[in-house]
Amino acid sequence: MILWFFLVYLIAFPLVAFVFLPVLHRLNTTSIYETLLYNSVALYAPSLALSSLTGIPLILSITLSAVLSAVYISFGGAKAGIHTSAIQMLVIFASMAVLVAIGLRNTTLQEVLSTAHNGHRLNLYDLRMDPRVRHSIWSVVIGGTGNVLCLFASNQLSMQKYMVMKNLKDAQRVVLLNIPFNAFILLTYVSTGLIVYQYYASCHPQLGSTNELLPRFVLDALSQVPGIIGLFAAAIYSAGIRQKKTCQILANMHIFSTLSSSFAALSALLISDATTSFNKGKIMRFDEKRAVTVARFLPIIFAFLTVGMAILCSKLKTIVLQISFIVFGAAGGPVLGSFVVGLFFKFVRGQAALAGIVSSILISFMVAIGSAILKADPVQLPLVRDCRAENITIASQMQLPENYGYVKINQFYGLENIFQVSYQYYSIIGVLSNVIVSIIWQHCFGGSSSNCEDVPDELLSPMVRSKLQPVKSNEAEQNLMEKQVTDAV
Repeated sequence: MILWFFLVYLIAFPLVAFVFLPVLHRLNTTSIYETLLYNSVALYAPSLALSSLTGIPLILSITLSAVLSAVYISFGGAKAGIHTSAIQMLVIFASMAVLVAIGLRNTTLQEVLSTAHNGHRLNLYDLRMDPRVRHSIWSVVIGGTGNVLCLFASNQLSMQKYMVMKNLKDAQRVVLLNIPFNAFILLTYVSTGLIVYQYYASCHPQLGSTNELLPRFVLDALSQVPGIIGLFAAAIYSAGIRQKKTCQILANMHIFSTLSSSFAALSALLISDATTSFNKGKIMRFDEKRAVTVARFLPIIFAFLTVGMAILCSKLKTIVLQISFIVFGAAGGPVLGSFVVGLFFKFVRGQAALAGIVSSILISFMVAIGSAILKADPVQLPLVRDCRAENITIASQMQLPENYGYVKINQFYGLENIFQVSYQYYSIIGVLSNVIVSIIWQHCFGGSSSNCEDVPDELLSPMVRSKLQPVKSNEAEQNLMEKQVTDAV
């Protein structure tokens, strides 16, 4: 079902380029939003891979990775990764391609597809509209579009890349380049997954977490190839810890945010806010020298915070990609909703917008945390066949394929059923709840919206401005005619 993200890219990235970006690029502002939350996922993924490949304890791996990123950005600054970013991106692409090529060395593409078909892994047309189904066409396309918009339309780590472009057209070109590059990455992900499934189809390995499956495959099937383990580890760290390039074509090609750029962004924003607040309040003079000194220590503080949250991520019994979507859905959905309110609803004022984002954050996290607490796990397709009992370690209900994706035990009633909703919809829940609460609050408690005329049209989406211009032209003509009649009388 993940292949439907091809359609998601064709929908989401043009929306980012032509609906959101024209306004945001003109404003040239930044904010941290959910950056610190997502750092934990970006840290957990490469640390888990290193732990699986080398045997280093996971907590030690997490701590070392965070410290490495913090020191990297503290002493090198935001420019530290610009010269190495292109090389790191080549390492990522090369390792993924090599992984697929070597994985097909002892099998054929036809055998891989046949095994996947027999295991019901090639179902691309799941049209079930039940929102409890984790991966149907509807959940992937609708929810996936919301997730991609959270990543690229209202996420500071993405926006700061667009802002350094010379003009809006260059920024839009960078956004649209995500379509082919992300499509290639997606195709490689799916190919790798099918190869791994075919390799372990007869007997699933003993694992502590499903996130260890790919590193285990590299050790079991590819370790005899010289250098492949090092290449794989380098690719994981290049994707997870690298400083995303802030210029030209390579900007934003990979879907995951990175630790070093996150620490740099968090430090820069905090320093900016502190400088403004201190200098405005005349509490103390926060000059440039003091700001540079503080900025060198902030990444260390953020690193320790990220370590704690990454350890929490290691306790979640789900794959890293789903964890990242949950974070960006629950935390990014309300933020995206605020952007939608600001760009499309001119009459909504600050108080209503604040009520909207607070309500949507509470609702989104209630759904996400409630689902985790109540363990609303979906039915999984069988992973083990013709395998000795002692090797079966990941429990799965041998349900019929048509039940795939539903919650295992329907133990929820009434409103509690919302905790069974697919994680793909979390971002949509955040957006809709924000927009609905903001509009209702404005109409009920915001008073007259006649003062919305003081909102500049430049702060609205081009779609809204195009509809307002004919209205304003008609009003201007009508006012002119009334003035002429008055003068004539």
